[in-house]
Amino acid sequence: MYPEVFYDNQNNIPESGNGVPDILDEVRWELEWILKMQDPESGGFYCCVTFTDNFSGGQRVIMDKKDNIGNIKSTNDTAAAVGVLAQASLIYSKYDPTFANECLDAAKRGWTFLLQNPDNIKAPGGAYATDNDECSRFFAAASLYRATGDSSCHDYVKSNYKKVYSSEYGDGSFGWENGFFNYMKAKNRDSDVESWFRDSFTKWANNKINRVKNNPWGNVIEYGNYYWGSNSVILGCPREVLLGSAIFGINSEEVNMMALSSLNWILGANPMRKSFVSGYGDDCIKEIFDTWSQDGLPGIPKGIMPGGPNKYNGANISIFPAKCYMESAAEFTTNEHTTGWNSLLVFMAAYVNSIPISTPTPQKSPDLNKDGVINLEDIILIAKVFNSVRGDDEYIASYDLNSDGSINMADVMIIVKVFNTIIS
Repeated sequence: MYPEVFYDNQNNIPESGNGVPDILDEVRWELEWILKMQDPESGGFYCCVTFTDNFSGGQRVIMDKKDNIGNIKSTNDTAAAVGVLAQASLIYSKYDPTFANECLDAAKRGWTFLLQNPDNIKAPGGAYATDNDECSRFFAAASLYRATGDSSCHDYVKSNYKKVYSSEYGDGSFGWENGFFNYMKAKNRDSDVESWFRDSFTKWANNKINRVKNNPWGNVIEYGNYYWGSNSVILGCPREVLLGSAIFGINSEEVNMMALSSLNWILGANPMRKSFVSGYGDDCIKEIFDTWSQDGLPGIPKGIMPGGPNKYNGANISIFPAKCYMESAAEFTTNEHTTGWNSLLVFMAAYVNSIPISTPTPQKSPDLNKDGVINLEDIILIAKVFNSVRGDDEYIASYDLNSDGSINMADVMIIVKVFNTIIS
């Protein structure tokens, strides 16, 4: 959505200068790992890599066994991989058609595995095994349909689109794993699915916009319900609103307000007046859970965002829900971080950077006393008539520099920005 924000040679990584935006070089590193996790015979994907000594040491191996059953490929992990690789094939086709085709071929083989295994196959271990793979299957079907137009994918979408919808009033993602959004970018969409999606999304988005309007901190959290990964909810909901609004062409000032307000919370407009992004802001986080605490180097890299306040697991930190946050390398319930959460920060920051910056042009000269230089005397003059409003014609005519009908701080800032300028 915001290609102008991402470019080659942006991040000084080994791949910089290869003609591909650096962010896509980074994403490819992970995609190549996902490709390695596919079983070449069945097309299914294994869930994770572990250590032979119970996650703590020994040889690194693919986790594929539980009890006496081996070679287990999880349908949930397979579906997630199919969705990601199908979407990747579209993005990378512009830069590396060979790699794009590799991703698409793997996605197709993964979808065949899902068709051959319609019941959930649970992962043999790891932290995210699930008894329900419907959301990930929907993501896979929608993404692969967008990439290929495969009729079996379309049939799955049409049969299951109402099963994975997040409640209008809930905190959850509307377009689970972007499944709905991928479908809406596909050709030959079903009119009933499209109509249902538009109506449901509009209700969901309006609920989230109203939450932000009614929240004193300008975020989407209701009733102080800050829970694990609250920052991801605060940025995730406006991300979804931006995606859906762009698809339906219904962007508005309310959507823009929601996005900016949510990012403001992350960057310091919160009860702790703390920036939740390392390296940005005078009082930004300087410790994050575990990852860099034992590398022998001072500090942590810039740009990391933790999960944020958590009134449940972090209940003993504060009696105030929005203050249940502890900045400590040993505290994981509020100070853990993930690439998934950080991706929301990247998206929202990209959105803000894509907004054209316009500085209002003064309608009147900030050299109020006409002495040829903009200086303290001009500020003293405007201070004497500060807070004058339309009706005080003699003042408004001369000192309302931005013509908004009142003499206020905006007019003072116009003078400040050009302070000490000599009028030629």
